[in-house]
Amino acid sequence: MFRKFLPFMLALGLGIGFATADEDPVLSAMARLAPLEGEFVITGVRHTPDGPIELREATSTSQFVLNGRVLEEERTSDLGLEELITLKTQMSYDQYRQLYRVAVVDDTWGLMDIYEGRFTEPEMLEVTNLRSDTHFPLGDDQKMHFRLRWDLGAPKTFTVDYSLDQGESWATYFEEVMTPAE
Repeated sequence: MFRKFLPFMLALGLGIGFATADEDPVLSAMARLAPLEGEFVITGVRHTPDGPIELREATSTSQFVLNGRVLEEERTSDLGLEELITLKTQMSYDQYRQLYRVAVVDDTWGLMDIYEGRFTEPEMLEVTNLRSDTHFPLGDDQKMHFRLRWDLGAPKTFTVDYSLDQGESWATYFEEVMTPAE
């Protein structure tokens, strides 16, 4: 009998229920990501040792799911491969650690990267995969970690930086501009 009421008792004890963004720290934090919701056309450059290379036009579609607690994105991107790559991203807020968590997986390597971070400026969300160590393995035991930055101002930009020294230094890999699709 106790098992039947356990979820209900836990819900009451944890204060789970319907809340507005003003009352709920998760909804309030996720509301800061609202500028990323919608459909976007993506243009940008990839930085190489020989200089920047213009990327093919790509797209991004994002929507809030799970009662506004997760922002899901499906994005096509030009990574310099023969075809555009598709990435699926989920963004959430951890109210206990007071940080954003981002999970990204693609259709080429299938590696899921886990990023964590915070707003470093009022409109700049910055996350890295340093703590999770979901790095991209390179030869000779080298690891490539990434830092993702979303500038939610106008224009909206998305930047990918990489580090070969565990985040001691960063170099820009991609710079993209996100323009609302018409």
